Amino acid sequence: MALWHIDSYDKLAMYGLRAHGCIDGASHYVLYGKVASDNTQETVFEPFRRAVEKLGAPLRVQSDFASKHALIRQLMEEIRADTRKLFLRIEHWWRHLLEKVIWYYKNAFRVMVSEGLFIPDDPFQ
Repeated sequence: MALWHIDSYDKLAMYGLRAHGCIDGASHYVLYGKVASDNTQETVFEPFRRAVEKLGAPLRVQSDFASKHALIRQLMEEIRADTRKLFLRIEHWWRHLLEKVIWYYKNAFRVMVSEGLFIPDDPFQ
């Protein structure tokens, strides 16, 4: 596994959900996917760290230039001196996920909001 593509998917952020994922560039194997309530560096880093422990470090990582990937960049720079950051290919996977899965939850949340069953910014819900 030479090249991993990482990204976060924020299409459900208004409902307090953010997805973080990583795929192998060659096989398109999904290395991890995680849903969380935030986009902190630690939240984004933890599943990456576990994947590295389980599978070994990739030669390179592609991601956007978001600050949430700083811990991943730091780890990769420690492991591989020649790490470069490139643009994402995981975007295709997110689009596929939207078409097959996310649309259902997005519509369900819209209905709950319109019927007053869910208030997106209510911390007591």
